[in-house]
Amino acid sequence: MQRIVPGFGVLLLASLMSAPASPARDQTSSAAPQSAAASAREKLAELYAIWGRARVEVDRPTLEELLASDFQLILGGKQSSRAEFLDMVTKPGGLKLLRFDVDILTMQRTGNTWTAVIAEKLEWERTGPAGETSRISDLWVTRDVCSDDGSGTWQFHSSEAIGNENWPPGVKPPVRTW
Repeated sequence: MQRIVPGFGVLLLASLMSAPASPARDQTSSAAPQSAAASAREKLAELYAIWGRARVEVDRPTLEELLASDFQLILGGKQSSRAEFLDMVTKPGGLKLLRFDVDILTMQRTGNTWTAVIAEKLEWERTGPAGETSRISDLWVTRDVCSDDGSGTWQFHSSEAIGNENWPPGVKPPVRTW
């Protein structure tokens, strides 16, 4: 009968797995980034709440405050300037935005900016030729780059649509949190 002897790698792995974690190392290596990320997520949640209200109310002055001077929209591979985007979301039209809610899915820090991947839930009201109204629902997933200017003022630098789906009038989106 042949004896099986664990190799060095197996023994090393076993000793590492059973070794107690160093509390000092764990706290210094992960606490500061986690705290910064939690704080940034909280600030961005507040920013998105203001953004959503301003979009529904078509509050152009607030939207202008929230967009950095270098802001650009990337939609379908095409870039739009800050002014073009503001004109697009504030011009009167046949659709009225009733809901603009944001869920922050992921966040990543790069230098002085945060990149957030978000889910946007939008509901629109459309008036038909006979005066009847209907609701349309959209779900967008975007990648937004934001930053804090150091004084606590957050602004958006870019927003890139990375996915979307819409549903016709009368169809409730199959999204658990809708």
